[in-house]
Amino acid sequence: MSSGVMGKSWGKPNVFKHDREPMFGNGLVMVEGDDWVRHRHVITPAFSPSNLKAMASLMVEPATKMLDRWTTLINSGKPEIDVEREITTTAGEIIARTSFGLSYQNGSKVFEKLRAMQITLFNSNRYVGVPFSKLMCPKKNLEAKKLGKEIDQLLLSIIDARKKSWDYESPQKDLLGLLMEGKQVDGRAGKSLTARELVDECKTFFFGGHETTALALTWTLLLLATHPNWQTQLRDEIREVIGDGEIDFAKLSGLKKDPQIKMDL
Repeated sequence: MSSGVMGKSWGKPNVFKHDREPMFGNGLVMVEGDDWVRHRHVITPAFSPSNLKAMASLMVEPATKMLDRWTTLINSGKPEIDVEREITTTAGEIIARTSFGLSYQNGSKVFEKLRAMQITLFNSNRYVGVPFSKLMCPKKNLEAKKLGKEIDQLLLSIIDARKKSWDYESPQKDLLGLLMEGKQVDGRAGKSLTARELVDECKTFFFGGHETTALALTWTLLLLATHPNWQTQLRDEIREVIGDGEIDFAKLSGLKKDPQIKMDL
């Protein structure tokens, strides 16, 4: 390991790596040293402003469908909407699209297994780091490993299909496509991630961004609902900056009150 990379060895606990291996594999949050640097160099460009802008349409469509569904339910007289469930489902669809280029219908099998693993491992959270903890929840551990293998096979098949249909002129601008495309980073020769590493990074992206994003949005909507004045300010500014048309990613930076309200939240 080079001396410059020694600082990237943070001593991530092996017990955590072992317990969460089905979830993250050897993704960015688990690797260290030269591997961490290599992963980081390949992954960072995928989240550049231009690439995020290209993904915006993939995010807008599922969100619009969710809002249209809510409008239909409200107009039909339905008194309650399970907002958390709706947002969790929509966040999953967005991640399926932005990660693998899959619609929710086509990616539902992957999504369901990812969610099942998430729930299985979270149910045993209190035992992480406890000596011989695997003996305390043997069924959960076996279930997580089984799900991990099934998810890996599904994702590997998606990667294999993507490689066979790869368009060098205009590759897909989802996370998988961007990671597969990554060859040169910061002017230095980069090394593409292996298929196994691509799987682990896509899983990391899902587990790191799905539940956290869904819960944050749900909590934000709850606070806005209990503070109508904030809600009114946001609605007025959105109408002023974006208008009633489709959401334009370039216009989002024009929302000035939004950061202040987020700080208040």
